[in-house]
Amino acid sequence: MYGLCVDAAARCAGSAADLLSLAVPERHARAEKAHLAAHGGDIRADRLAVESYEAAVGSPWRAYLGGPAFLRRVAAGQGPSAVCCELPGSDAVAMLADAVSAARASGRGCLIVVPTRREASRIAEGVAAATGESVALVVADEPHESRYAAFLRILTGIDRVVVGTRSAVWAPVGDLGLVAVLDDASPNLREQHAPYVRAGEALAMRAAREGAAFLSLSGCVSLSAQAMIERGEAALVRGEPTALRASLPRVSAAEQWERDGASWSRLPESTFALVRHGLDEGPVLVVVPRAGYIPLTACASCREIARCETCGGSLGLDFREPGPRCRRCGLSAARWRCPECGEAAFARSALGSHRTAEESRQGLSRNGNRHVRFAGQRRHRRFGLRQAPNRRRHARIRACGAGRVPGGPRPRFPVSPGRRAGLEIEFVRRACRIVARVRPAREGGHVMFAGGIDPVFLRMLNTWGQPDFAAGLYAQRRELKLPPSAFWLAVTGESRSVRTYLGVLRSSLFRGGGFGGETAERHADAASDAHSRDPLLTGGIVRLASGYELLGPVSSARPRKRRKSGTPPRRASALSPAALSETGPGGAGRRTVARRGEVTVYVRCAHALGSSLAVHARAAHREYTAKQLGPSLRLEVDPDV
Repeated sequence: MYGLCVDAAARCAGSAADLLSLAVPERHARAEKAHLAAHGGDIRADRLAVESYEAAVGSPWRAYLGGPAFLRRVAAGQGPSAVCCELPGSDAVAMLADAVSAARASGRGCLIVVPTRREASRIAEGVAAATGESVALVVADEPHESRYAAFLRILTGIDRVVVGTRSAVWAPVGDLGLVAVLDDASPNLREQHAPYVRAGEALAMRAAREGAAFLSLSGCVSLSAQAMIERGEAALVRGEPTALRASLPRVSAAEQWERDGASWSRLPESTFALVRHGLDEGPVLVVVPRAGYIPLTACASCREIARCETCGGSLGLDFREPGPRCRRCGLSAARWRCPECGEAAFARSALGSHRTAEESRQGLSRNGNRHVRFAGQRRHRRFGLRQAPNRRRHARIRACGAGRVPGGPRPRFPVSPGRRAGLEIEFVRRACRIVARVRPAREGGHVMFAGGIDPVFLRMLNTWGQPDFAAGLYAQRRELKLPPSAFWLAVTGESRSVRTYLGVLRSSLFRGGGFGGETAERHADAASDAHSRDPLLTGGIVRLASGYELLGPVSSARPRKRRKSGTPPRRASALSPAALSETGPGGAGRRTVARRGEVTVYVRCAHALGSSLAVHARAAHREYTAKQLGPSLRLEVDPDV
């Protein structure tokens, strides 16, 4: 485990101590005494021995090209790596249970990492019931005593199967035979603290070190998974054509149907027609990008996003509230005026799940007594939409990420999520999760996108061509030298501090000579260093050293930490309200805040020079910190750009 932490830290230009603190929990005396009293301190040997293994006749892996062969190799004690594009409506728990059974047939342990605690609990229960194994649940929000007790059970070999969130990557599973990651494109699987390790990459490194099989299971092929396929480190496992045709629902856009005349509403009449038709046979689910009533407001005159004058947070309107209120500090905005034009009137900038429920209830009222309810934030459940008298005939409105619809795992529903530029993979990921819950087209399943969708995405969802889409997107990023096709390092901090650090980094690159240039060229670069350091932060692409390019600066957008209840809001002078944004380099879907005076620059190079850049970046950061050359900096390898 120590070697894995060292390698992962070196890959991410960080410290191994930060990862060791995640791998080894703090000691808990009571949990240790209870474990020693019940089991002793000996490490148990695996008694399981199966002479042969063959996938069951009803195994879901038989619907995938190369699926049974992957299980046979795992059961034989080998370490294949596979990226599996999950079919719509498939049972991920059953697939993972079969993979665990194959690994246990060879007498080896298993490790499964998922994005959320809810999924971890569901998969742990399902795998334990299907395989009869004792499954350890490792999640970060467990009490300290429970975490340490689970750590001891894994360390001593009592539990050979581990399921958990990103903290489970470092679980001490002995003789590891299978590591699996679900939905590896989820932002929840990236560590929130330095060195910002991605769970999927860490698991791939661990599988390679220990000779274990690696499995990435998701309906969406992420860019990092596609990079493994392109480098020949993993094989693509996709559904057979017959199984794919039998499981896909129909996918269409509202624009393909008859328009509503002059008035083209956000939820057109064609959407309500599909909802009414679906309510005759089962529940309907409408998915919107945001929860709440009107979560985002703007100036009615100039359309500038309305911000709180105290903390800079966005202003939103809750259900039955007299006026907008800050979404961050909770202060009323009764006296708000637009700083740009002085207007005091508000306009809605984004609508949430509750407002969509109101529109749906009005649109469905002429078709009899229909029940409309929604999922999302808990505080909205008091408005009488919690339960529906008849679960077979109701429409449920939810925001992306809310719970499953009751009445079956694959309901029929129209969808109205929005697509934001630059977040193609995140959009595809969420759209695939939605489509996968719908009944097949032969059973009447239909997904409609209202609000506009690119025809490229529509064709991809109709054919379930995520692997081809990921390959095309990776080819585009390779042409533009964007990660993960190239090695990128993001440096964030105050402008003067970033400039100082870049000078230290350039000196480290010259001293190490890791860029492969000639001696005369190095001396020429060093002689002009004083002149070339001035334009480092002027923008564009600047040659930092031979083989290394500098891009930027751009305004920084660090992920904003959630404020604990009872904590007073920060002073307005600490933030720049005009620079606030909902998403940024911190990752899709995470709240980010641009800090005054902070910038981000990017250093990029080819993958062949990536390890050298990481080593020099870490050495330069140590020198920068030891000599106290400036405030703290944030280093992040392969940022979301």
